Amino acid sequence: MERANVAQIIETDRTVADAAVSGLRDTAKWIIGGVALASGGVIAGSSLTSLGSLGLEWRLLGAFFGAGTGFLALTILLSLAIDLLAPRTYSVNTIVLWREAISTRDKKPIFQNVQRMMPIGTPPIEDIARDYLNLRTNRARLSDHDQVKLENLSNLLRIAVPGIRYEHCVMMFLRLKRSLIILTPIIALSFGVFA
Repeated sequence: MERANVAQIIETDRTVADAAVSGLRDTAKWIIGGVALASGGVIAGSSLTSLGSLGLEWRLLGAFFGAGTGFLALTILLSLAIDLLAPRTYSVNTIVLWREAISTRDKKPIFQNVQRMMPIGTPPIEDIARDYLNLRTNRARLSDHDQVKLENLSNLLRIAVPGIRYEHCVMMFLRLKRSLIILTPIIALSFGVFA
């Protein structure tokens, strides 16, 4: 494959992945914004002056428990949203070493999904990244064959990285969505008890 065609494919993949990731992040912002506004509305609409009239009875403890539970659930949702929205670096070192960006737990399913998008016969992504790092560290002593291999590995990684970024973003979005389904009723009930 010619160098210009490979560059064009890589740029197209990156553009598509960037647009998809941006869409997921924007959706997460709107979802969390809606949950936070609704929760804030319930708290703002509650009369805090009536708390003193409850005395040290079960109703006062119930109100504080409801508020605490609601804020805890809201904190969990906001934490997942911030995790999705936070900028991350996806690089060869990330793929091999996993020092940042992606947890070890998410590694296997992400690689399985991205591997299906790679050209047929492509070795596993981790192997490609490891071979690339090994060749790159010995760059000064590489034969012509190894130079070509290094360039091919580099192209494969440049194809894989946008897919890894997209799959990771989808995984975090689905985690946020599942948590939203579970925690939104808890937030509503908790703040309802407080109110």
